[in-house]
Amino acid sequence: MWTEEPAAAATAWRGKVQSLPDGEAYYFRTWEGLIAHLQTMLQAGSAGNGSSETQHCNQ
Repeated sequence: MWTEEPAAAATAWRGKVQSLPDGEAYYFRTWEGLIAHLQTMLQAGSAGNGSSETQHCNQ
């Protein structure tokens, strides 16, 4: 996780999760965005689906 200071006065936090087996990266802005992506990863893993694409999220 890291901070960014946009043009506005508020500091924004950003984060990145990266899958070790395939290197897929996911960037998030909120805990809700992170949780939603982790749930998707877990569901895909249990179904045997995988992806090597980098995804960005505005959440």
